Amino acid sequence: MSRTLFPLIASILLLYGCATVKPPAPYGPCPTPAQLRWQRMETNMFCHFGPNTFSGLEWGEGTEPEDIFNPTALDCRQWAATAKAAGMKGVILTAKHHDGFCLWPNPASTHTVAYSQWRNGQGDVLRDLSQACREAGVKMGVYISPWDRNAPDYGTPAYNAITRHSAKPCIMHSATTATSSSSGLTEPTVKARPGANSSMIGHSSMPPLPSSSPRL
Repeated sequence: MSRTLFPLIASILLLYGCATVKPPAPYGPCPTPAQLRWQRMETNMFCHFGPNTFSGLEWGEGTEPEDIFNPTALDCRQWAATAKAAGMKGVILTAKHHDGFCLWPNPASTHTVAYSQWRNGQGDVLRDLSQACREAGVKMGVYISPWDRNAPDYGTPAYNAITRHSAKPCIMHSATTATSSSSGLTEPTVKARPGANSSMIGHSSMPPLPSSSPRL
């Protein structure tokens, strides 16, 4: 009996001792709650989709005709289902790459799906993917390039306002997929081209930045 009781008592004492010992105080740089949520997102699917899909170019020139974008069997629900089946927790879409083509009807530009023959100009990839992600229960993030090879105002102060205005629907669509969880991807990722005017470079990232950080 004593051989049975001794290990049991020792285990109880050990567990009690562990329960009463406080964890060490944080030391050095520590992740913010937002950064921890981002880490817990683990693997995400990045969808680079746009005119390059049809032109075969790695980087678009911004001079491609809008009608080059004309998918015939686009199914964003299939994208979201594939991401979920693969164990990914979010989908990130290149809503606008360096060629300036917008996958949503951006009123600040004429280089968008609204000026293409796809769905007679009524299509909206951003909206469709947002709905698909919400239905599938995966989060959604948006990639926006501040470099725009199509916009005539690029490189001027006027373009800064255009970029901020353009980002609003992207934030809205990505935020709608985060209502069921506190770890949603709710900010656009903004990538600057090397040597770009620093005033043109957005500072948004995922997850949401501290309130003191500049954002689009």
